[in-house]
Amino acid sequence: MNTKIKHWSLLIICMSILSITSGYAATPHSFTWKSQPWGQMGIVPLENAPYPDPSREKGFIRGKESFPYEGHYDDNSIALVIPPGFKPSSKIDFVVIFHGHRNTAVDFITSYSVGSVWGDCAPNAILVIPQGPKNAPDSGGGKMEKPNGFANMMNELLAALKEDGKIPASAKIGNLVIGGFSGGFRPLAYSIHQGGMASSIKEVWLFDAAYGFQDYLSEPFMKPGTKKVLRALFTDHQAHENYSIMSHIGKSGNKLVFLVDEELSRSTTSAEDYRACPVHVKGSYPGDDELLRILKNESLVYLHTALPHDGLIFTKRYLADFILGSPWLKQNNPPKSKIELGGSITMSGEWKGK
Repeated sequence: MNTKIKHWSLLIICMSILSITSGYAATPHSFTWKSQPWGQMGIVPLENAPYPDPSREKGFIRGKESFPYEGHYDDNSIALVIPPGFKPSSKIDFVVIFHGHRNTAVDFITSYSVGSVWGDCAPNAILVIPQGPKNAPDSGGGKMEKPNGFANMMNELLAALKEDGKIPASAKIGNLVIGGFSGGFRPLAYSIHQGGMASSIKEVWLFDAAYGFQDYLSEPFMKPGTKKVLRALFTDHQAHENYSIMSHIGKSGNKLVFLVDEELSRSTTSAEDYRACPVHVKGSYPGDDELLRILKNESLVYLHTALPHDGLIFTKRYLADFILGSPWLKQNNPPKSKIELGGSITMSGEWKGK
């Protein structure tokens, strides 16, 4: 056989093996990057993004509303944020959050202050928001509902970041924190249950994201003595579903801490109000963020808030405390004081707190 033919035959075989083992074809990826005050926001199309997917090739109907494939299920992008001071190493930590209904990945980052909180807290991790059903009231997970779908997406993203020079060519996936807001519960649940990265998922964040699959969502925390971390924030809207997850975990014998947010001291709590409360977290003081103190010391934490369901994603404090209280996320720089102190913004966007 001709030497050149042998060479190309070997190359084709190697590329085929790469495609089979990694879940995607070895094709170049094209990022779009935009510098923001809170870091770099990137968008990249991936073959293993949640959509397009055969499950929605005919679109989706909910009640009297129709959501065609075009414009709602034909976007294969992933949005991500690399915070200021990010230091890539041999292992890259990622936080993956699935957005909710009637939203887009980019709007989730830019319109709800998720990007700015990420930059303010400056974890040495890349934030990833996969594009789910676009501006549709649909919880479908697309390819995330397939076995190893989550692993395929993350491995392709890792390869794409290497191609773009953002991380070392030898880098591997490190710690994974995975979460969901509202309707993002479904791709989150499937990613936990059969996504193919169970050993890498160290922490789960639930933002009123327990509409179904409570057995899948509680799965990582059922092994006695588990080191996995759970942060679950819920409103009255999702009380019953979250109690179900708590019950599952309780049966395992693992310790679970339940808190009512309105009974916790925070940076905006006056000394007078602090003293008026008879019970406090050990070691706390007026102006202290008791939630953050608990998150730094407890693995499985459930938090009830009186906020309305849609108010969760407008409130900076919870996401900031989840980031700063994570035992799996390293901090590059000291977080900005207003975030560290646990302030929040109102639904209109007005900042309350320092």
